[in-house]
Amino acid sequence: MLEQNYFNIIYKETESGPLKLDIYMPNRKLSPKIPVLVYFHGGSWNSGSKRLKDSDLEIFDVFLEAGFALVSVDYRLTNVTNKFPVHLDDGADSIRWIIKNAETYGLNQNKVNLLGASAGGQMVLMLGMAGDQFGDVDDPTEFKIRSLIDLCGPTDFTDLSDYTPEARKDIDALLLEFFGDTVENMPDQYRLASPMFSIYKDAPPIFMAHGRSDDIIPIGQAEKFYKKAVSVNADVTFVSVENVNHAFQAMGGKEPDPPIKDVLIDMAKFLLMHNIF
Repeated sequence: MLEQNYFNIIYKETESGPLKLDIYMPNRKLSPKIPVLVYFHGGSWNSGSKRLKDSDLEIFDVFLEAGFALVSVDYRLTNVTNKFPVHLDDGADSIRWIIKNAETYGLNQNKVNLLGASAGGQMVLMLGMAGDQFGDVDDPTEFKIRSLIDLCGPTDFTDLSDYTPEARKDIDALLLEFFGDTVENMPDQYRLASPMFSIYKDAPPIFMAHGRSDDIIPIGQAEKFYKKAVSVNADVTFVSVENVNHAFQAMGGKEPDPPIKDVLIDMAKFLLMHNIF
């Protein structure tokens, strides 16, 4: 099975059409049943897809080499009718599908990990910490998430004071589209979507990485989440990367510090540490 990948598997039917996922098998099998890393793409919840470019696969190869199957998931994107929480409902149902169908693909249903960037990072944190609150499918399948990796995701929609004035205009417009109304009119929904308010002591272990020069999601979002996590004694690792933007690209002719390659290796070590036994 390691020699075959599986594309466009339907995991859910919606009014706007079927939702699909892709399964990339690992480069090596280190255990009888293969641990899983589920990837949720970024794109401001209104763009992007599960389709991975060659450059994405080059980055993710470190996880395939570490023995993890990579599952890349599509979810409904924000539009006139699709508003929060449909994105998380789809994410939750994709995880339930993976757990229920793990045996078919030789996957370990008890070793499901989540990875997301930007908007996908917010989804990963919410699904890992409060995923059983979401889903459209009447399915009692229990969430069994081993660990979470959040790359530059937003963590608090109720307090945007750490955004620059320019970025604040953009995030205000984006959240108005995402929720369908302002925080003044929908305070409970803005809070429900904010990982800041779902962190708890026994949450799955979390690895966070964020660029200090991120001009889209300020690093303050990660810093205050990490501070809250420490205050409740949650297991959270936080890596701030100097000289990189939101996409972890080098800024101002300076090298990332720590190097991106080292951050990826640390992520792989983090996953292995929480999936060996």
